[in-house]
Amino acid sequence: MVFLEIKDNVKYISVDTNVGVITSNDSCIIIDAGGSKEDGEEILKLLSEENISPTAAIITHGHWDHFYGLLKIKEKYPTKNVTRTIKSYKISI
Repeated sequence: MVFLEIKDNVKYISVDTNVGVITSNDSCIIIDAGGSKEDGEEILKLLSEENISPTAAIITHGHWDHFYGLLKIKEKYPTKNVTRTIKSYKISI
């Protein structure tokens, strides 16, 4: 796993599913959280190496490979906010 910078305060962590990281000073918002407890551990390790702690997590959708990493992240940061996106779809036939 590597911590890569896209631009200024926008970064990502490459796992099975990319994890977005938006930083502000020593805190961040995580976008998606990987697909396993091990992913969550690795995400926490990389954030710790950068002296960044998450203040919230946004889960883009309900597939397992986007949220199972939260199990470890929530163990370390139990009071942090987790949000999922809400979309409605209209299908015309």
